[in-house]
Amino acid sequence: MLILDVKTRWSSTHQMMNRALKYRPAITQFIADNPDLHGVELTMHDWNAISLVSDWLFHFRSATSQMSIISRPLLSLTHKIFRGLQKTLKEKLVALPKDSSSELGTH
Repeated sequence: MLILDVKTRWSSTHQMMNRALKYRPAITQFIADNPDLHGVELTMHDWNAISLVSDWLFHFRSATSQMSIISRPLLSLTHKIFRGLQKTLKEKLVALPKDSSSELGTH
């Protein structure tokens, strides 16, 4: 079963994208089998963007989960998690393909 996005919870966006990637062959086949859906099929470019954003959101979800384990995260733990997140995101930014700005445009 696919997961729907909830605008107020970015973790649901990660779950939705992850599930879509898992069921990519079934989604592609379903669209191919239903002519009324032609025109909304995802391109390779779309799937690559979904994979990239899902990877980014994984790190945010992981950081959130780590801070949610205890009722009051210690400042030292929170600082360590944020520093790790900053480091990871800097690495991801450096590794972005040159054309990714058009892929990841804001809406």
